[in-house]
Amino acid sequence: MAFMRPPHRSPARRGALAAALAVSLFAAPVAVPTAHAATNAVDRVALGIGADETQANVAWQSARLGEQYLEYWKSDDPSSKQSVTSEKGPREALMTNLEPETEYTYRIGSDKIGWTDEATFTTGEESDSWNFLAFADAQIGVDTKIDEQAVAWDKAVTTATSEHPDSAFIMHLGDQIEGWGAPNQQMKAFLAPEKLKEYRLAVLRGNHETYAPASIFDDGFYLPNEDADTTDYFFTYNNVLFIGLDGNRSSSEDIQKHAEFVKKTIAEQGKDADWVIAGIHQAPFSQGTHYTDNDVVRMRNELTPELSSAGVDLVLSGHDHIYTRTHLMNGADPVVPEGAAKAGDVLIPDENQVLYVTSTTATGGKYYDFQDENKEKHPRIREERATDLVHKSTARWRQDYNPDYTSIDVSPESLKLTTYNINTPYTVDQVTLQKKDAAKPEETTTPAKPSEATTSATSAQATPTTGKTSPAETTTATTTVRQEPKTSMVTTTVEKPVTTTQTVDKTTEVPTTIIKGSPAPTTVTTAVPTTVREEVAKTTTKLVPTTITRTEEVASTAKETVKETVEKTVATTANATVTTTAEPTEKPDQQPGEKPSDDTEGASSGSSVAGAVLLALGLFASLLAVIAGIFAHQYPDLVQQIRNYFNI
Repeated sequence: MAFMRPPHRSPARRGALAAALAVSLFAAPVAVPTAHAATNAVDRVALGIGADETQANVAWQSARLGEQYLEYWKSDDPSSKQSVTSEKGPREALMTNLEPETEYTYRIGSDKIGWTDEATFTTGEESDSWNFLAFADAQIGVDTKIDEQAVAWDKAVTTATSEHPDSAFIMHLGDQIEGWGAPNQQMKAFLAPEKLKEYRLAVLRGNHETYAPASIFDDGFYLPNEDADTTDYFFTYNNVLFIGLDGNRSSSEDIQKHAEFVKKTIAEQGKDADWVIAGIHQAPFSQGTHYTDNDVVRMRNELTPELSSAGVDLVLSGHDHIYTRTHLMNGADPVVPEGAAKAGDVLIPDENQVLYVTSTTATGGKYYDFQDENKEKHPRIREERATDLVHKSTARWRQDYNPDYTSIDVSPESLKLTTYNINTPYTVDQVTLQKKDAAKPEETTTPAKPSEATTSATSAQATPTTGKTSPAETTTATTTVRQEPKTSMVTTTVEKPVTTTQTVDKTTEVPTTIIKGSPAPTTVTTAVPTTVREEVAKTTTKLVPTTITRTEEVASTAKETVKETVEKTVATTANATVTTTAEPTEKPDQQPGEKPSDDTEGASSGSSVAGAVLLALGLFASLLAVIAGIFAHQYPDLVQQIRNYFNI
């Protein structure tokens, strides 16, 4: 096959690819652990998805001639063993009549050439409520770093399946390998993770699969119900119809064939399906650099209207190495709701409305920076700073230069997608597609890590109030929440009541931000009792502009108790409730938690001095916040480096 160089590659990348090709031709093979080691006559074993939940396919490679076999049986019943023959290549065999919630053992080979080690997998429940996992762009072999990316891919699969052990199968959305260089070694590395022996795998052809000999993919994976003309395929699993499209076939003629395949498949196979999910490697919508590629533009303009009219609910893609979630789309037209999109959105689509989700890389071999409508790239830019730069189709995006995976929870009423970082405790995004006739669930803004509980926090009873306080306070909280970090600078105007000749006790309930690098930054709300002596002969109201730099970071940890003393300046806008007492319970300049003094002489003058000091400190803090904000705006890259260094 002729190797075609993609037009978007930089000179540096072309050099790396040339080096990779040279390495593949002249260097010794890279040592990659094989999935089955008992016999070297069989390798590249892939446990694949079947036509439905009762099937599983196994494909493998072998240089030996003659008959080879797939043997499988119920793990607790060796007498149920069945044998399926593969006479010659490509080597593949199909398991059928698999029972739900059953562990099966399987091996490959023959008495003549030997057998692979026995492996096991467990079928899922026969249920309309279940889960599967999605990854994209493992792309093992980028810059010839096969070993490094093999380790990262193994970590991704192990992490996801450990947090979601009951997942039915794994879907990989294309670019399993780099393609250039040493594709056979790359594919061995892709199939090497031990966990891939335990979960059936559904894959898509990515553009990088076309850079390797066709046999690397075609003989390596079995695609159920594959159409010879389009190389599209489909399978069903419980109550979902899955359609895999080959986005490498992207001419207008090809796109029309894809559309016909989708419509025919849904008409014939989708009658009993609650949901239709399509996968295509090349994302029609994203904030990555491929958004303006000719093939992607063609798909966006010509294919997405066909997917809408056919009745597709969700489209999963990769290719752009940057997480992007669209609004509900009617063809290429976004249905923009009121208010900003957020993690935990619940979307109720009307007819012809489709949700598109683009995943980033599962291994971190490469990432694409955010690109705006004018093709200008913005490295390290954060979502909240790019609101005027996003495509009209984009609801949410994130590029944190960390590998991700997505867990999809299926029920007859909803599809809930939660995307997790692999190397950090943060949840990237969560969105739910909800049937129109189903009760809308509560929106979740802080999706929790699967293995953890939800947040619990304690606070004293308090009366909501307005005002400005600057006490030191000790806060105790127990937290296990996982959420993306947010940083914002807010300038607000506060009504500050000033009274005279009266002692008042004010209890203020304010959000308190606690920043702690390790182990668990958290945000809690606690009651802050504050006693202030002020004179009531005259009452005035001042508008005080206040700049507040607020950093919110919530991370996932095991349950723990965090105690922290925090100095804070907080502005609120709710109405104050003030109670007046005949005698103060503590000195006016006393901080919460400080032992009261019996000596009340000079309390009035002390209060005035303390107030002046606090006012000066507040003004100084505001000035520092303004300076910090200007610095962050002018030098975002330096600020990001500082945040990365201190893990903030």
